[in-house]
Amino acid sequence: MKNIMCKIIVLAIFISGPASLSAQTKTIDKAANAKPLFVSGQDGYKGYRIPAMVVTNKNTVLAFCEGRKNGLSDTGNIDILLKRSTDGGKNWTKTQIIWDDQENVCGNPCPVVDKKTGTIWLLMTHNLGIDHESKIIASTSKGTRTIWIAKSDDDGKTWSKPVEITTTTKQPDWTWYATGPGAGIQIVNGKHAGRLVIPCDHIEKDTQPSHMRWG
Repeated sequence: MKNIMCKIIVLAIFISGPASLSAQTKTIDKAANAKPLFVSGQDGYKGYRIPAMVVTNKNTVLAFCEGRKNGLSDTGNIDILLKRSTDGGKNWTKTQIIWDDQENVCGNPCPVVDKKTGTIWLLMTHNLGIDHESKIIASTSKGTRTIWIAKSDDDGKTWSKPVEITTTTKQPDWTWYATGPGAGIQIVNGKHAGRLVIPCDHIEKDTQPSHMRWG
């Protein structure tokens, strides 16, 4: 994965509701003066990657990302961060740490909002900070990728302690696993209406993926 992400800029057009073409054009003009939400080198992190955003039932905008302590590498000390906005992205709270496991990797935030209950679910992955993706794929790492979930019932203000769900979401012959990137969806129609769907990818043991990334 190339280290090209220097900052994550939140543009109002991405979080606005349906609007006319004229209104959208005005939104784009205003977005030209938008300020970066997460900037490399600020707030104790050398870099930020893997952004995700959802809007809650109360129209609060939640912006998640990985905070990478020592650089833009996919390994090492990585935390999951959050900023909230209750006015459509004009103002944001200070950075909130959702998950910090010291020198290990807490990554791939993938949120989804249950529109029926208002609960925000956050799927995440974890691995030891000393394990690189290439070694996890080759099954030569000390540990492996695990999958975790947390939730918020108060519009993202506080979060439950992450709970591991690896055994129900990852098969034994899968090595690499990633939730997201991006956000999940909730099925609206049909027999599965209400079901929450999270995008993920995985790599099976003894396979050499063409998109191999060396972290």
